[in-house]
Amino acid sequence: MSDISPLVVAAILAALVLLIHFVHSWLLPKPISGIPHNSIASIWGDIPSITKAIKDDKKTFSDYVADVVAEHGPILQILIGRHPMVVISDRKEMERILLGGKCTDQSKRANEIFATVVPTGQIALPTNETWKRHRRLTGPSMSRRYLERMSGRIASAANDMARLWDAKIRVVGSAAFDADLDLQLATMDAIVNITMGSPLGCVETAYNALSAEVIQSNGIVHLPQFDLPPLHEALRAMMESIERASGSPFPMLSARLFTYTSPVWRKQYKLLSSFLSNAISCSREREAILGNKGEGLATDADCVLDMIIQREAREGAEAFGKGEMLDELMTYVFAGQDTTAASLGWLVKFLPQDPEIQLRLHNEVCNVFGPGTESDEFLDFNLLDDHIRVPILEAVVAETLRCAGVASLTGRELTQDEIILDRVVPKGTQLMFTTSLMSTNQPEWGPDAKKWRPSRWLTPEGAFNRSAGTSIPFGLGQRSCFGQRLAVLQVKMFVATMSRAFFFKPVPSEVDVWRDIPAISRAGKNGDGLFADFVAHTVSIHGPISQVRFTPATGKNDTAHLRYTRLYKILLGWHRLVIVNDKAEMERIILREKITDTSARLRSVFATVLPNSQISLPANEIWKKHRRLSGPSMSRRYLERMSERIAAGANDLVGLWQAKYTLVGCSAFDPVLDFHLATMDGIVNVTLGHSIGCMKHAYDALPSSVQYPSSVVHFPPVDPPLLYKSGKFIVKEVERSLQSPFPREGREGEEAFGKENLLDELIMYILAGQDSTAVSLSWLFKYLSTNANVQRQLHDEMCAVFGPSEESNNLDFDLLDNSERVPILESVVAETMRCAGVAAIIARDRERQLRVLIPTSDIVLFSVLQDEVILGRHVPKGAQLMFTTKLMSQSETEWGPDAKAWQPNRWLNSDGAFNRLAGPSIPFGAGQRSCFGQRLAVSYP
Repeated sequence: MSDISPLVVAAILAALVLLIHFVHSWLLPKPISGIPHNSIASIWGDIPSITKAIKDDKKTFSDYVADVVAEHGPILQILIGRHPMVVISDRKEMERILLGGKCTDQSKRANEIFATVVPTGQIALPTNETWKRHRRLTGPSMSRRYLERMSGRIASAANDMARLWDAKIRVVGSAAFDADLDLQLATMDAIVNITMGSPLGCVETAYNALSAEVIQSNGIVHLPQFDLPPLHEALRAMMESIERASGSPFPMLSARLFTYTSPVWRKQYKLLSSFLSNAISCSREREAILGNKGEGLATDADCVLDMIIQREAREGAEAFGKGEMLDELMTYVFAGQDTTAASLGWLVKFLPQDPEIQLRLHNEVCNVFGPGTESDEFLDFNLLDDHIRVPILEAVVAETLRCAGVASLTGRELTQDEIILDRVVPKGTQLMFTTSLMSTNQPEWGPDAKKWRPSRWLTPEGAFNRSAGTSIPFGLGQRSCFGQRLAVLQVKMFVATMSRAFFFKPVPSEVDVWRDIPAISRAGKNGDGLFADFVAHTVSIHGPISQVRFTPATGKNDTAHLRYTRLYKILLGWHRLVIVNDKAEMERIILREKITDTSARLRSVFATVLPNSQISLPANEIWKKHRRLSGPSMSRRYLERMSERIAAGANDLVGLWQAKYTLVGCSAFDPVLDFHLATMDGIVNVTLGHSIGCMKHAYDALPSSVQYPSSVVHFPPVDPPLLYKSGKFIVKEVERSLQSPFPREGREGEEAFGKENLLDELIMYILAGQDSTAVSLSWLFKYLSTNANVQRQLHDEMCAVFGPSEESNNLDFDLLDNSERVPILESVVAETMRCAGVAAIIARDRERQLRVLIPTSDIVLFSVLQDEVILGRHVPKGAQLMFTTKLMSQSETEWGPDAKAWQPNRWLNSDGAFNRLAGPSIPFGAGQRSCFGQRLAVSYP
């Protein structure tokens, strides 16, 4: 056989070189013309710099976005593989986009993430007729009348948590203990109570599990673990699966391979589905018996479930299918608990920073509601809602929401070509609005914009000033947080309850670390960096609009590729994600009904656990039906009724902390778990009509004595109720499903709201209502511990409005919801939500086929349904938009040089009045697909 001709060899080599060159050129990032971006060094685009920011620099994705915004200006693009994500950090442009038209929709990836658990929930639906129907059905749940009725349930959860903490204090003395789980449990009890008519008893379980045998070192007490109610564990499992889905590039495939095949997950989901299905059947039976006689309004319903069933039967509203009802209820719980707990978690971190505002808050609450020591009375809703009576409370809440940045980035997808900041952005581009940056903008808030200072929300006369500055904790537009009124109510209720009973001191330095937890909501605790940090860095480099490209990792598990492997738990392959860090542009885009939708990828992630919930649905008719049926649960009237359940969870938390204080004395302890337990009790109580006893479980688990050789007390680990564990487990499953390469497309054709739908909706209601709430509370109290002045002001306001804590635990809903009465509370909550950045990025898709979302807790993601011009750039249809809500909420231009500081007083006018317009704060997203339960979440702190 003759040798191969040299010409043939040369031809083959030339062909290979050309092929390699062609493939390399095809893989190179394709940025949108005219929009600043980092230099393109490889086919990976900005992935290496994101990885370095997260792994080496220990930053979150929100921090990265902030960095690139600082470098490139108000519009830039982050390149993830071949596709860009436009970041907008201009408040006026965000408002123009999200509030001024219909050029965006929620990112498809966001829809896909939630669709892994609740595929027919409104949170997983694009903004279509189904989504609108869901909104109509659920809309009354956010009315003032309904929120007022529910305020007692929130108050009950808050009281339960207070009792739990009181018991823990008796055990740990002055030592510190972790309150995060308590916040989670209390908010879970509250939201389930609102959703289903009774709490899960999470806080009660925690209370009963209190033990005198604790482990203490360096002033930190570790309480023993305890078994939480099974339903609570099931709900937490759902939420944790959603968290995992948010970290997977292919949520649906990941869910099918790992989540759905897990016997443990299936057991938890079956438990939760059976419970919700039985509750739905019982509710339908009650309506069948009472329907002919019933003439009450939807807001007269005992819980969200009964309200939806009643609207279907009596008002001729489109019926939810089985799956839709399940998904919508789960969505309500998820959204109502998670962000509230997150905000409260931030508040716990913020309060010790300002002892003065903390004391003022205590005095205000005691003066308005009366002393709350050993009292089970609920805080009056009208007083709580009166910013004149509780200006300090309003300021503390507003500042907490502003600084916490629970939703620090808002993502959308352009549905049409759009000009953003003089750049043409094509249809389909992903936009990311840096709401957290806008809420901490130094030009608007001053050099201390990033500092938690509730007094910034107060006027010189001490009145709460809602217009103190920009704060966008709940997003903007049609897809902004649906439950933001409930969320604010929950935050207020918990803050007022805890401020009446406790004064938060700084924790020992070894646990006083400010770091976010990568979760559905941005939690204030130690944790790895988030993708939001990378986005923030990109925004600082490229300005308000930029794009990031995603390409797949090699899959090798060696050191050289480890950072890419870890990164792709939250990133995608070969698609561009447009980051928008301009508030005005975000508002213009998101608030248009038919231009963006929730990311299909995000829907797919949640669909792994809640396939029928609105959080997993595109904004279609099914999603609209879900929203319509569950909408009344966010009405003021219903929230007022549910406030008692939230207050009960808050009171249980106070009781638990008082018990812990008795044990630890002046030592510090970790309150994070307490927040989760109390919020879980509250949200389950709101959702299902009863709590799951998380706080009681924690209380009963308190040891009779503790050993603490230092200033921090470590209580023995508490084994939460089974239902609490299940909820966390499912959230983790959804988070893991994000690793799947095949996002869920949604179920736009489904019309029936069957058993599965209702089951998923109930689970979603609980999980969403508990997790973010507990995280927010964790940040809030972290902030408070660093600001004694704010904490004192908040205390004074709460005592002045609600009376000293030793006299009453009944926080009046109307007072709690009155920013004129509680301006400090409003400012503290607003600043916590602004700074915590529980959801720092909002993202949207532009077309369903595009699988390019980065769904972290710091972003809001949308898909663009038509070509759009964003900040002067053409963003094509199908592009993923990521809105940097946290960056926008912490914009130095808006808030001043201290924009990232937690300073609730930035929300107060010179006369002390709460100013809701003090500055941008977007903790709940914006637009039609914003957080459904934001009103419920706010009611917790």
